[in-house]
Amino acid sequence: MYWGWQIWVYLATAGMAGGAYFAGFLVNVFTGWKHRTFFRVATVTAVPFGIVGVLALLLDINALRVWHLFVSFKPEAMISIATWILTIWLTVCFIMFLAWLLEWDAKNNPDKYSYNMEGGMSKISKVLAWIGFIVSIILFGYTGVLLANTGLPLWSTTALLPALFSVSAVSTGIALLVVVSLLITSRTKKLSISHSLVHRLAEADAIVIVVETLVLIAFAVWLAIAGGEAGTALSALLTGELAVMFWVGFVLLALLLPIALDLLHKYKEMEDKTAAWIIGLSAASVIIGGFFLRAVITIGGQL
Repeated sequence: MYWGWQIWVYLATAGMAGGAYFAGFLVNVFTGWKHRTFFRVATVTAVPFGIVGVLALLLDINALRVWHLFVSFKPEAMISIATWILTIWLTVCFIMFLAWLLEWDAKNNPDKYSYNMEGGMSKISKVLAWIGFIVSIILFGYTGVLLANTGLPLWSTTALLPALFSVSAVSTGIALLVVVSLLITSRTKKLSISHSLVHRLAEADAIVIVVETLVLIAFAVWLAIAGGEAGTALSALLTGELAVMFWVGFVLLALLLPIALDLLHKYKEMEDKTAAWIIGLSAASVIIGGFFLRAVITIGGQL
């Protein structure tokens, strides 16, 4: 079976959705739940990409077989597992949305309820947030496992593919939150996300990108040492027909350019508006590069 664009779109969007939720949750938790608004923005931002991931998976499946995914669970069917993980995560998020709405309604209409609805919904939403956090890790981690379990040399020779996709998912997820935060800050005064938080997100993404670069190097070295079909597949990425997509689409856009822009922003004084443009350009580059990574790995593994 050949896996086309639907699979790498799923890999990119599902990973980014999980990464964005993961990052938003950690920001909220490590600040003592003081950034609940930002976490909600992160969740609302991530969910549409999760939906796109589900749709991409369903497009890859024969339309007559789609309903089987939702009436049966087959552990041996990798696509089935991927669909169920995404569906569970989206379900948790939607239930959390309802809890937030009830909490907001109780806050603004306290006499409408005979008990402390606001406090109850706040506790429920925290529990759901933790469940969503755990599932989000499984969500972006499984994007690499899906390919690694196929037996094709580029995907299965090294155990580092899930790690590479996971780190990339966190990076693209943070980048997505940076872009959305900048758009919100520039277009509305009702919902504000502090410049300091955006800058910290950009700094965090720079660290994640460094880790991603190290994992990529280890991934390539492992394949080169393994040789054989794995080495041939690696050559297609580095010097063969996928070299442009790999070096320009992924390495330049997702790794080198963002790091260069982050260093420029960090060590050169500039106006807030210019800094915002630099940070936004870096984040957008990361997102595009993340799509190229999934595309080149998916295509390269099947050459």
